[in-house]
Amino acid sequence: MKLDLTAVTTRANDAFSTAQNSLTEATKALNKATAIETITGTLTTNYDALTRTVGLKADKEVVNILNQTVDKHTLDIKANAEGLKVKADASLVNTIKGTVDNHTAELGIQAQAINARLTTIQVDNLLSTKNTLMRLLYQPRQIHEFSINTSE
Repeated sequence: MKLDLTAVTTRANDAFSTAQNSLTEATKALNKATAIETITGTLTTNYDALTRTVGLKADKEVVNILNQTVDKHTLDIKANAEGLKVKADASLVNTIKGTVDNHTAELGIQAQAINARLTTIQVDNLLSTKNTLMRLLYQPRQIHEFSINTSE
């Protein structure tokens, strides 16, 4: 089975493009989360400065928990984006490996066909033998006299 290299390349490029788009979207989400965290910190600071009210201020422990959650989600987004990129690369590798396997099989078949062919020397030897036999067959026959010595 022969693969269409253009189709394989197109599929690999599409997968790579999808991975890049996913990474872009993940980066946007991370940037928004960071911006929200910054805005939340600024709002809390401004509120405290204006009202001097400690009761409504976000508890430091809650902020730390939110920071940890955002950090975890950031890592998950990055891992997913890298996973998509690796999957696209693995798909391309598997496709290329299939092409190489097919070519290897075809080369094996061709090597067997080459081994089955006669070499130039073998052909020359066969022709020489044929010519010798033809000469012997069509040469005028000579009768050779010979004597049998019965006395010892």
